[in-house]
Amino acid sequence: LLDAWLGLRPGGSLENFSLRLQGDWLSTEHFSLEADIRDGAVQTYGKYPGARGVSGHLSMVREKGSFRIDSTGMALSLPRVFRQPLEARRVSGDLNWEKYVGYWLVNGNALRLSGDDGRGSGSLSLHLPHDEAVSPRLKLRVDFEDGNGANAAHYYPASHLKPSTLAWMESSFVGGEITRGYLVYDGPIRQFPFRDGSGKFELRGHVRRGVYRFLTGWEPIRQAEVDVAINGAEVTVTGDGKIGKLDATQVVVSARDDGT
Repeated sequence: LLDAWLGLRPGGSLENFSLRLQGDWLSTEHFSLEADIRDGAVQTYGKYPGARGVSGHLSMVREKGSFRIDSTGMALSLPRVFRQPLEARRVSGDLNWEKYVGYWLVNGNALRLSGDDGRGSGSLSLHLPHDEAVSPRLKLRVDFEDGNGANAAHYYPASHLKPSTLAWMESSFVGGEITRGYLVYDGPIRQFPFRDGSGKFELRGHVRRGVYRFLTGWEPIRQAEVDVAINGAEVTVTGDGKIGKLDATQVVVSARDDGT
């Protein structure tokens, strides 16, 4: 029963399990739970994300808890943001949560991941109001490096971009090495991508040896050194490279997704 509740997949396990209850079974005054989870899974449900390949140590009491992540082969599903699960070979870090008057607070610290598309580290803070009429608020900072530009489209927030903007981004960024970059997200989740100014979304990256198709039917820029900046609804690409045998310098391409 506990394996089913925690979503363990075949081959997964629940180890070193300890549960203590104080009070009646149906109205406990206090409880504590400790367990090591191996290869757990949480199914997506409505607006809530899912994950598979989750491993680590879980510790909970009545109104707070923590999970020390130590996972290999983990995938995170955010169907309302990304079109496919985000996969990583290795994920580690600390999650903790606590109930306050009017909201839950979830914090993530020393979060690290590595996979075929690069490496990243970061932190997050998620404010979850008890009142469902109030939007949750997420504050997130991720630094990344050694990325694969050919797979950049995996990380586009497809459901929040105009079809024309998404199509342009997918056809433009063909390949390259993402040497470094960062992502900042700070605002109410329901207002993303913050066209009303209620939050901040910023993504910046530097691409080396890039292949960038800036106009349909034109020869793409190759061997490009490119800086990509997404600031709210604005996308700007600047850099140098080669168009055929010609040198292209100080190239600037920009687009704006105004939601219309």
